[in-house]
Amino acid sequence: MADENTIVVGIGLVWDGDRLVVGVRQPGSALAGRHEFPGGKCHHGESPSLATIRECHEETGLTVELIGLRLRTLYRYTHGHIDLHFFDCRPSAETPLKPPFEWRHIRELASLHFPDGNAELLADLARRPFSVAR
Repeated sequence: MADENTIVVGIGLVWDGDRLVVGVRQPGSALAGRHEFPGGKCHHGESPSLATIRECHEETGLTVELIGLRLRTLYRYTHGHIDLHFFDCRPSAETPLKPPFEWRHIRELASLHFPDGNAELLADLARRPFSVAR
């Protein structure tokens, strides 16, 4: 269970058919150069689901609707304990993605370099992929 020192994060698995929105963490950020799904830390009093919606819009330009929570996992990085909430989402409108985010086919995920905290999610996606039409 998470404690007061745990960073709570909402992450969007934004689907379009068999593709997901994936970016690359920017230089100067924790885990720079690693691939990532859009998302980020919850603000004070903000739920992981609302953080996911906000962060998806801020980072990618997409307005998303949440379909549901796919996975929650706790992971200990050197920079802190992270409580990760991964939500399946769909874009609610046709909008161009902001770089460095792009659409990647689910088959590509295994060849990308995600942070270690995503290992359980990637295994889950390989076992039970999801496909959403707009």
